[in-house]
Amino acid sequence: MAMIRIEGFTKRYGGRVVLRDLHLDVGRGETLVVMGASGCGKSTLLRHVAGLEHDETGPFEGRITVGE
Repeated sequence: MAMIRIEGFTKRYGGRVVLRDLHLDVGRGETLVVMGASGCGKSTLLRHVAGLEHDETGPFEGRITVGE
């Protein structure tokens, strides 16, 4: 069972798509490193996983579940 499940996650800021159709499962006890160039959406993804960013910062699609 996944501790973090991301299904079809897409995030936009204005007309700019930052993350597109992301799918990811992280299992209990697994370690994950998020790497990428500046501005590619790493912090945006982690803020959504932590529940710190919502629709009012810009529309998103898909689903993120943690610990279910």
